Amino acid sequence: MEEQKKTKKIKWWIPVIVGMSWVVVMAGCCFIIYSRKAYELQQNVYFLEWDTKEDETIFYKYSSKDEGAVEVGKVEGQMNHCVINDEESCITGLCYDQGVKRVQYDLITGTVYSEVIGEKIDLLTGDVTWYALLMYDEGNKIVISYEEANGDEKWLFYDFTSEEYNMIEGQGSTTEFLEIDDNNLWYVSSAGRLYRYNFESGRKTEMLKNIGNAAVAVNTNLVAYIKDSMHPKKIYWYNLNTKKTRFIAKGGWNICYGNIFEKKGQWSNDGRKFFYVKYFPTFFSAADVSLMVYNTENGRTFCIYKEKNTLHQFRYIGHSG
Repeated sequence: MEEQKKTKKIKWWIPVIVGMSWVVVMAGCCFIIYSRKAYELQQNVYFLEWDTKEDETIFYKYSSKDEGAVEVGKVEGQMNHCVINDEESCITGLCYDQGVKRVQYDLITGTVYSEVIGEKIDLLTGDVTWYALLMYDEGNKIVISYEEANGDEKWLFYDFTSEEYNMIEGQGSTTEFLEIDDNNLWYVSSAGRLYRYNFESGRKTEMLKNIGNAAVAVNTNLVAYIKDSMHPKKIYWYNLNTKKTRFIAKGGWNICYGNIFEKKGQWSNDGRKFFYVKYFPTFFSAADVSLMVYNTENGRTFCIYKEKNTLHQFRYIGHSG
């Protein structure tokens, strides 16, 4: 009798155990799929190569998982201030061929969409010089620094999707916009100082001085910068939390680095890796070009792409440009 009761209890638990096992397996599969998707979106590195002879921009994707770079598309002309969206399905940038154009390249279909934006901006600002600009919000928005006829600096925020805009007073001879989030705009002044402007308070805070150009990782408060833009021999890494400075890369008489502001330097989404371009000058203005990655967690550097004796230009593509 006791054995029958035990058998019944065991039979009753079997479907429960099987059901729980199935739930665990399904949850595990979902986790793996989700993690793989998140891993791919966070680990892929995009960069471009401008072929000066053919006048075309070639897009590449490097996967740390596959450890290789592959071509994923190309467009006519030289692309600038490029941005990739969160889904990594579209690259948006500006082309200055016959007026300022906003160009979008669909990485899935290979189609290209372009619109002339210079005329739209001129209607708001007048025919003025743009001193600094930044593409953000997946390339759907732009902020531009310009000077009015009376010499006052203005910042224009423009939404390409809704065509809504906002103008505010500039904060002092802006030369570079670096990053923008919900509350803050990071920029560099002509005096070589890094500022953080808060939209809610309308105040700016000096974060760093004596820099030539820089790149900011807003989520980790790390700043990569070059002191001398004319002689970019060293790239520094400054921690805004600890106030400590370290080297990312040291050059020499035969090695230099690209202007970080032109997105030849770019932080990863998690703010723990810094991508930069290293040059070894050769003859007739050509150079051996290496695209490098520096890992702040272990201090290691490795090359993801290299081209020898080239006149082509290379830039990393991030989520703001």
